[in-house]
Amino acid sequence: MEVTVYADVLMAVNFLIDYLLLLFCGRLGGRAIFRRRLLLGALIGALVSLVIFLPPLPFWAMTGVKLLSAAAMVALAFRWQGVRGFCWDVFLFFTVSFLLAGICLGLWLGFGAGGLFCRNGVTYFQVSLPVLLGTVSGAYLLLTLYDRLRRSPTGETAAVTLSRNGRTIRLRALRDSGNRLKEPFSGSPVAVAELAPVLSLLTEEEAAAALAPDYPTGESPPSLRPVPCRTVQGAGLLPAFRPDRVEVTGAGEDPAAVLLVEDLMVAVTPGPLGDGRCQLLLPADYSAIPVRREEKCLLYPRG
Repeated sequence: MEVTVYADVLMAVNFLIDYLLLLFCGRLGGRAIFRRRLLLGALIGALVSLVIFLPPLPFWAMTGVKLLSAAAMVALAFRWQGVRGFCWDVFLFFTVSFLLAGICLGLWLGFGAGGLFCRNGVTYFQVSLPVLLGTVSGAYLLLTLYDRLRRSPTGETAAVTLSRNGRTIRLRALRDSGNRLKEPFSGSPVAVAELAPVLSLLTEEEAAAALAPDYPTGESPPSLRPVPCRTVQGAGLLPAFRPDRVEVTGAGEDPAAVLLVEDLMVAVTPGPLGDGRCQLLLPADYSAIPVRREEKCLLYPRG
């Protein structure tokens, strides 16, 4: 069956799909979401889709176009997080693209629609706009549901001791397998704590800034770093501080073992965490060394 490919429809469809892909990748990777940057990244994807009008390309050329376009889209959509973070974002983009494409194809075939043309790695669906929007939206909702379930706080419990400014507190903690937060500039993993228990570790200026509803303001102390965070209530910035010392008890196989966390920041949230079982959510990945032994061990490989 012959399929007529319209350039404007092709670009519009790819722009929409690429925007949703980048948005989901940002949520999945815990990246700060900037709509304008996502739009620019999606525009690159829409322009690259025009290669469908070129003569059939060899496999190596098609693969190169895909890799370069994905790298350009990710670089435009998200802030630079280092080579490792960039490669991870590109990997996430391809993974989500395959998942979304498979779900869309399954839903599209379920509708019994016709008209499919693929060349140079670009697929063109000759379907009505409602069907196309419905399949893409359905696929996006399924992936978003997976992300919500993945982020639900589940994991092992522990006791965490935080020390800062000569003061020490002890919190009930839970290692959250869905907590992938990182401080944007240093790349340090970020734990999330309830504000009330950690107020004693903050200075008056830090406490005032953390309690401000419009954080961050221009007067926010430099010792607090804004960390992008997305929850079911929406996206925002959490104030985070770096403790002088962090000790975790009961997180490993030995419940009595005390581990010193090497690199960790603590973001504070004004509300309670989940059902109140814990006061602090540890990140999924962080490194630590035993307090009573000199040899270094990696508790949870970072990355």
